[in-house]
Amino acid sequence: MIVEQFGVEDWMDRYEEGARYNITDTCAKPLTLNEFFTLSGEDKQDFMETFFQREQTYGPIWGDRGLKEEISHLYEHISPDDILTEHGATGGNQHIFFS
Repeated sequence: MIVEQFGVEDWMDRYEEGARYNITDTCAKPLTLNEFFTLSGEDKQDFMETFFQREQTYGPIWGDRGLKEEISHLYEHISPDDILTEHGATGGNQHIFFS
């Protein structure tokens, strides 16, 4: 397949890194892990102790119940059973397109 050059992406590749204020992106500034811990208030050492004891599996097929409970607390009339988690925006967009 021959794909045409995407002019906007080419322009961003050339200029976005040196921009004083980058207003070209469609995403948020990525955070460091230290910034995440500061925002969450969670103790890094406690987190790491728990994390290193965790088995490395695919995880719950229908999503992590604890995560769904935390997300549902952001809304007044939503239960964890109403939450569908995905591995990223691409998976989420796929659900939207097929619904």
